[in-house]
Amino acid sequence: LHDALPILNEIGVRVQELDAGVRDFPCLVNGRTVLLCWRSGERSILHWHAEDDGFEKRRPVEELFGKSERERPN
Repeated sequence: LHDALPILNEIGVRVQELDAGVRDFPCLVNGRTVLLCWRSGERSILHWHAEDDGFEKRRPVEELFGKSERERPN
C-alpha cells in the first residue's frame, strides 16, 4: 500500500489511517462533496461523512442515497 499512495492520491482517494486501512472517496451528492468512507475488512462502502468531519462521525450511506444495502448495486 505504501507504494500505491502516490497513485491513490492522484485519483482523489484519501488514505486517512494507513494502519487501520481507512480510505475516503470524494463523491458529489446533490451539489455537495461528501466522503464515502471504507475501512479494511468491510465488504463494501457502507458509510460516509462530511469533509469537515472525521471517521468517528461517519453515517450510513442510505442517508445519502435513500436505498438499503440490499437495493444498492454492487
